[in-house]
Amino acid sequence: MESPEIFEWRLAVYRCFRGEALDRPVQSDGVSEPPDPASSKVSGETVPGGVWQTIKDHTTVALLVRISEFAHLAVLQGTEVVESYFMILAKKWIKAVLIEDEIMLMIRERGRTRRIRLTFYSEEQAMDCYRRLAFFVSVKQLSIETPLATVDEAAVKRWLDSMTNESLAFLPTAAAAWQTEWPSEILTGLVRLCLTDPNFPGFVGQVEKALDLLNEPTLKDKQDNFEMEE
Repeated sequence: MESPEIFEWRLAVYRCFRGEALDRPVQSDGVSEPPDPASSKVSGETVPGGVWQTIKDHTTVALLVRISEFAHLAVLQGTEVVESYFMILAKKWIKAVLIEDEIMLMIRERGRTRRIRLTFYSEEQAMDCYRRLAFFVSVKQLSIETPLATVDEAAVKRWLDSMTNESLAFLPTAAAAWQTEWPSEILTGLVRLCLTDPNFPGFVGQVEKALDLLNEPTLKDKQDNFEMEE
């Protein structure tokens, strides 16, 4: 059976916005963070409200963005994972904005919005990646007169709120959203990525909490049990 298809593009620059008060080092809940400056060539551009942490491509350590057909998005610098997301139902919580040779990703997670900018070596490569992302995330293409620098917090919030509200009316059934009959080699690769994903422990914790809530007896169940005991 064929291996899962993987699409890769080489990046010129990766940027991640770090707010002055919002962003902290890695926590036990698995929030993903950019690489340690000590192990990567990370620089910063100070702007009002925070810093754009920047990683540039290097001849000896390639900076790549990778999308696999089982909905995994990763930014890699050599063997180091810079960003890692599984884009299952991500149209609710990720928006991609394209302008010229750059894609901005706005990712809603745990009460905050992360902003990531991916700069490609050509507009064609950016468009190719953007089209692939469109299978999984909400997308928007800006005109050349609208630079990404003008995409402010209010606009980001409106877009993400709109994405969430619109998507709730079109949620697929559980059977459609979670296909379990995947080839074993795809699942093996998926599990391997899960184990290297810094977000995965937090995701597992959320799933466990959701399962606990689902397993709690409802008020009706408690009433039925009480009547049976009587």
